Amino acid sequence: FMSKSKKNKNTRVSISPENYIRKRARNLPVVKCLINKDWNRNGMANIFIVRQHASGKFTFCVYLVDKDCLGVKDSFFKYNVSPAELDECIESGSDVFDTEEVSYELVHNIIFAALEFAEEYGFKPHKQFTSVTQYFLEEDTDAIPIIEIHCGRKDGKPRYVNSGYESPAQSEKIIRQLEKTAGQGNFEVLMKLSGTADPNGDLPDDDDETDEFYEAYSKKIMKMSKKNLEKETFSVFMDYLKNNMNNYRENPELSTKATVLAEFWREKDNVLDGDLSDEYLEMMKESFTSVKTVESNAVPNSLFPGFTTDGEGLEYDFVRSFMMVNDRDFNKEDVEKQIGRFARKHGDCGASTYLKFIYNDGYKVDTFPDLERELERFSDYFLILLMRKDKEITGADREEVQKQLMALVEDRTLTPFEMMQFIMCYMVHVFDVMNNKTDNLLEKTNAFVRLLKGKLLNYSDYTTEMMFIFAKTRQMDATIIKVLTQNFS
Repeated sequence: FMSKSKKNKNTRVSISPENYIRKRARNLPVVKCLINKDWNRNGMANIFIVRQHASGKFTFCVYLVDKDCLGVKDSFFKYNVSPAELDECIESGSDVFDTEEVSYELVHNIIFAALEFAEEYGFKPHKQFTSVTQYFLEEDTDAIPIIEIHCGRKDGKPRYVNSGYESPAQSEKIIRQLEKTAGQGNFEVLMKLSGTADPNGDLPDDDDETDEFYEAYSKKIMKMSKKNLEKETFSVFMDYLKNNMNNYRENPELSTKATVLAEFWREKDNVLDGDLSDEYLEMMKESFTSVKTVESNAVPNSLFPGFTTDGEGLEYDFVRSFMMVNDRDFNKEDVEKQIGRFARKHGDCGASTYLKFIYNDGYKVDTFPDLERELERFSDYFLILLMRKDKEITGADREEVQKQLMALVEDRTLTPFEMMQFIMCYMVHVFDVMNNKTDNLLEKTNAFVRLLKGKLLNYSDYTTEMMFIFAKTRQMDATIIKVLTQNFS
């Protein structure tokens, strides 16, 4: 037997990455801090902090910080990575967010200001932050210079943006918590459609099980032989189509498999024509960058003509009503009641009329007024004008359609919501993205997704994120169609 003293001299005690971060990370120098450029405007900060080991390798932590409501919503780390791996991670993040390098003092103050603000309303930080990544930060003492970080709306009240990151049940819990701690009317909520995915990816981030399955399945297909991979692809894609996978919640495992395989096949040279996708992207940018918009939280009341109140809560009520009209989880009676509540609260305005038309189209009823008659009453209300144009140009020559649509937005300023409805109409009629038989559908939808990634940096409005999810869904469909046609016909 080896003596205890000798064993101690010859045995290295290993330490887990988690314990290393908890006990030793603060001894490593901070060499880089990155953040999305629009963090202060949209309230959401994606923070990337890197420390360097004596060996030349790096450990970094990422913090998703909602400075206007929830504090640290998510956090994770990568331990002891090579310079090449670090560069790859930074590049991957920059594909989604327009980032800039900043001082450690700034990101430290953002994180701790958001934590303090969230705690005031009863919100706790992400469990990974509590257990590990908080120890990657310097202690919050007087040694760190104080930088004033404004949290919440301009008046300092919380502002919760339901961007699809939380599930509908989690979102409802957050709103109830705000009602309890801030009080009714003392907070703002921006909503989006329920049951959608995370706008920065293909799948929602509701739980760790989905992430683990995604990682495991990705590794599994990489080890498959060509024959087995093709067999697996055909089986999963056909099941996906048969199940009409419009919502991942119907079958999250099948949806995850289809997503992983679609990503894999899009990387293959013979599936996606990258140069052609680049051409489509430039065409889209050329069309949309000339359109003037305003920020969601600075919507002038003139963009909602005809309402008779002071406009308080108008935008939130409109978005919530639009969400209900488009979500089939609500029954017709509840939707009609919500439209009625909106009209009673904000008057007989253009926005109210638009909601009625959307209801008519979605539920295939004729409960509400005639389009032409309403256009006489609200002759300059953009959403109603766009709805009429959408009906007029169906099946028309695409060049003429493009001219008519661009004429509609000339000398006009749009809200993000209106901009997204315009982009949707343009994509349907000019790029034909709803037609599975259209030429180069994958290249068009791929360009569409890339365009909206850029728009997400400019708008914090939920409609941009909702449209991004739609574009990702069409990209998925186009990938499946092209792979099945090229490889299994």
